[in-house]
Amino acid sequence: MKASDLSEPAILALLAERPGVWHTHDGEGIMPRVYDPTHPDAPPKVLLSKLRAMMRKGLIYGCGCGCRGDWHVVA
Repeated sequence: MKASDLSEPAILALLAERPGVWHTHDGEGIMPRVYDPTHPDAPPKVLLSKLRAMMRKGLIYGCGCGCRGDWHVVA
């Protein structure tokens, strides 16, 4: 699986469902996990790569270093 297999619109929709709530990419901790509903079992490294690409495009913001994420949709 590649990052390009993941759906940007699906990820954006998931993040937009809960504005103001921080989401993580790794599923650990108390934050809800961000994922692509069409590929819920995508490896964390692939998902992180996709989220970083979306951040570079200005679609989302958060911490792309791999710690926890804190992903949000850019308003």
